Amino acid sequence: MKSGLFSHPNKYLEDHSINTLIIAEKKFNRIKKPIENIIKNIQTKNDYALNLEKIEKAIKIICLLHDLGKSTNYFQQYLHGNKVEQKCKEHSFFSAYFAYFIAKELINNPLLEFLIYFVIKHHHSNLSDPLDEEPTKIENKKELLKKQLESIDQSKFEILCLELQKYLDFRITKEKLKEYANIKIDHSFRIFFRKLVDENKKNSSFDLYFLLNLIFSILIESDKTEAIISDINLLEEVSSIYDFSKSIQDFSQVIDKHIEKIKKNDKINKMRYEAYRETIEKLMQVWGNGNRILCVNLPTGLGKTLINFSVALKIYDKIKFKKPKIIYCLPFLSIIDQSFNTISQIIDPQFVLKYHSLTELSKSFEEIKKKLEEKGNYTDLLNFDQEKFLIEDWESNIVITTFVQLFHTLVSNSNASIKKLNKLCNSIIILDEIQAIDPKYWKLIEKTINFLTETLDSYCIVSTATYPYIFEKVEFLSKPQLYIQNLDRFEVEIDLEPKTIENLLQIFEEQINNDNKTYLFIFNTIKSAKKFYQMIKNTDKTFLATSVIPKHRMQRINEIKQKKYRIVVSTQLIEAGVDIDFDVVVRDLAPLDSLNQSAGRCNRNFTKKGVFKIFKLVNEKNVKYSSYIYSSTLLSKTEEILKKYKIINEKKFYELLEQYYQELKVSQNKSDEFIQSISQLKYYSNDDNSISKFKLIDQEYPEIMIFIQVDKQAQEIWQKYQKALSLKNVFERKKEFEKMKSEFFEHVISLPYRIKNLPPFLNKENSSMGFISIDDLPHYYDIETGYITENDDFLII
Repeated sequence: MKSGLFSHPNKYLEDHSINTLIIAEKKFNRIKKPIENIIKNIQTKNDYALNLEKIEKAIKIICLLHDLGKSTNYFQQYLHGNKVEQKCKEHSFFSAYFAYFIAKELINNPLLEFLIYFVIKHHHSNLSDPLDEEPTKIENKKELLKKQLESIDQSKFEILCLELQKYLDFRITKEKLKEYANIKIDHSFRIFFRKLVDENKKNSSFDLYFLLNLIFSILIESDKTEAIISDINLLEEVSSIYDFSKSIQDFSQVIDKHIEKIKKNDKINKMRYEAYRETIEKLMQVWGNGNRILCVNLPTGLGKTLINFSVALKIYDKIKFKKPKIIYCLPFLSIIDQSFNTISQIIDPQFVLKYHSLTELSKSFEEIKKKLEEKGNYTDLLNFDQEKFLIEDWESNIVITTFVQLFHTLVSNSNASIKKLNKLCNSIIILDEIQAIDPKYWKLIEKTINFLTETLDSYCIVSTATYPYIFEKVEFLSKPQLYIQNLDRFEVEIDLEPKTIENLLQIFEEQINNDNKTYLFIFNTIKSAKKFYQMIKNTDKTFLATSVIPKHRMQRINEIKQKKYRIVVSTQLIEAGVDIDFDVVVRDLAPLDSLNQSAGRCNRNFTKKGVFKIFKLVNEKNVKYSSYIYSSTLLSKTEEILKKYKIINEKKFYELLEQYYQELKVSQNKSDEFIQSISQLKYYSNDDNSISKFKLIDQEYPEIMIFIQVDKQAQEIWQKYQKALSLKNVFERKKEFEKMKSEFFEHVISLPYRIKNLPPFLNKENSSMGFISIDDLPHYYDIETGYITENDDFLII
């Protein structure tokens, strides 16, 4: 017999609670070792010692009781479409309060009792500071609690509790809850937790933070999985399709054979082969020595993407019984597609999930749908909401995503971000182009990745052409100096005398017009890039910057790869990961690691010797363009190292880069502040350094998104967008927009609000989206150089 109480439309509360527990137990079983490692590190009194059995029981209580408050008549009326006072239908506090007292009877562990309360209370919100859970605040909610309790249908509640008792081994009754409601909450409620936080603070420990976040992650992911997927068999079916453990050796051998084929007579492919062979051999040698942070440190152009992925596959093969994920992380959205395409040439695309803020759901799930159709099951069940959830939840065995997605999962108070945290245990994380991370966060990144590898049982592959000394304990799988000494792809010419854009044109105008070489000019601001581009008379040119809509940027990058243009003028968005090659690369002054990334676009494939030229460009006020975007510390160290030289070879350039990292001293105060916030579980407060304030990429100016109607297709997309906005149902609106999100954002640029030439749509009330119609293009948008504005020194990429 069913209770007649519902958690969601047409879903019984007991079914949802029990299924949430079943899903959660599978997640918990996968990460038992990481949880065990954490609880060994947490020092508690013997009477309250933690163990896996108690954690497992806590998760059982959390999952079975997280929606207990939905049994009130107020929530049931709300679910059936009746108007109910907001505070009366809320269920999280109700569930948390009574789960706390039931836990006191079942577990007798003050830490876990408090965590059970805290996790359930926040399972529909972001985490706040646990020490703000003051007894007086709870006592002030007692009248509402008793009112909600009184509304519960006695007979339906008894049926619900009988079902829960089969799993909980505890009989919940309405009378028992009334007794709990009359117990006064005192300071013992959180005193034990406070003591542990104080201990954490002394040791800057991450253990308590990750224990809480992992338990929270298991609950919210299991809860949402059950609510959205419903059919557990469907979830198992999708998981089995994603599982490539049986094929792992085949995929690994495909890469081995691919690398064997490129072993040609030309110099660059020989070096790529040697780099691959050396790296894999070293991995086999050091396997099992205890160091889980592995570094692939090789010059640009030696095929690090495939090497990284091959290393990950070899590790996967050795730990596949743990069901790990391979999570490939990159610094920029712009290079995810390229890495995805490279990996998909080796691995069946059904096993690879590309995930970032602009992921188009239908395309990401095409392969899974095909496989379900082949099996003849569940095709109709895999609806839009299920697709969206499985993608956002990193359900695939291989995920390609951004640094932001990774580190905002590890350091966050956000419900949506923490949901994925359990996926990072027992996994293989690839950090490609790690030097792109702001140096002020190096200490925080080191401590977080150390915890991930030493305690959460994961592996980390750090990949870079220029190792930035982030990690003290790291195993190098390659010897970059072996390859650097054989590199002679370009000469570096250094001129640090201040020059204007006009001076730069005078230097290059004649040779641009008289030779057949290809040129890449990289500037620090959109204004300087535009100015130079417009002064070049040669028509065989193109422009790249974020002022140009993404659709046109990608078209131009593809055309550049096909050698359509001799001259490319760009901001630094072209620096990392974009596989293009030029005879001459000219770069405005930047930190040395950025200069090295730019140099990687010069004679990348050893075709003919190139030239990499560095200039210090200034505006009409004699202000360095580089000063608008880079730290003075990084720039002054770069100038100090480069000023002794006029012309150097590629080998010497790498030596100077090594010197740069060794001598670089960047304040780690910001890292220290966030480390303290994590150890004190300061999730959300007015403090500038609370966990909620962590942003891997600082955004100095508030931005506006602007949709540009560049052509007829853009007009049609805008009409679809307007149609979606007109839908009254908020969920239907979101669903329709998700379907078109990818093509919509191909026509959107983001610019700071402080630009002078704001689009007209902003003048309309309550609008957050700028809009430029096709008729208004001449006033706001240039098809070649993008958005038209005057004060754009601060527009950097």
